[in-house]
Amino acid sequence: MVRKDADNLARIANSTGAVGSVVAALSCAMCFPALASIGAVFGLGFLAQYEGVMLNLLLPLFAGVAFAANALGYFLHRQWHRSLLGILGPTMVVATLYPLWEYTWSTYLLYVGLVFMGAVAILDLVWPANRRCIPEPAPQRAPETLMLHSTLTCPQCGYAKLEAMPTDACLYFYDCTQCRALLRPKPGDCCVFCSYGDMPCPPVQITGNPAACCPA
Repeated sequence: MVRKDADNLARIANSTGAVGSVVAALSCAMCFPALASIGAVFGLGFLAQYEGVMLNLLLPLFAGVAFAANALGYFLHRQWHRSLLGILGPTMVVATLYPLWEYTWSTYLLYVGLVFMGAVAILDLVWPANRRCIPEPAPQRAPETLMLHSTLTCPQCGYAKLEAMPTDACLYFYDCTQCRALLRPKPGDCCVFCSYGDMPCPPVQITGNPAACCPA
């Protein structure tokens, strides 16, 4: 429930940042004439009287909100490409306002950044990012529940015998007491108990990982 609430919060913050950045940019007719003309069509020309506050305070603030929302989104859904696309937009906007402001072409960079922000906000509403599941480690068995004996069955003669399993070593070879065949672990198994026994060796019982028996 907490993660779902955080997802919703990040999505709302991203949309708020995108919409707020666009509205703030509409206020500066001289800086961004294309946006100002669009704003005039929708009756938002009055925003020009708040140009100073919009451009110097609200635009970078909303861009920062969108940046933070997408950064938070990465920790929630672990999809770096979605977060990268979301971060690019506000980064372009802030770059236009500060280090690149003196260059005339930076206006187009801001337009592209706003388009990125709007596209990602719409994408989040239409196709929300789902968390990428990270495989959980195998459950470990408590030491008191370990089975320390295993019945080895010879694949040559079928003879079965109950043997004690060491807890601190691997048993690579085993001589069948019936036919004297030398048993070796099968490929991918760590010891003869994991290959021919009715119970795997204690390290594998604990971790569920064959490599845990005798790590390199």
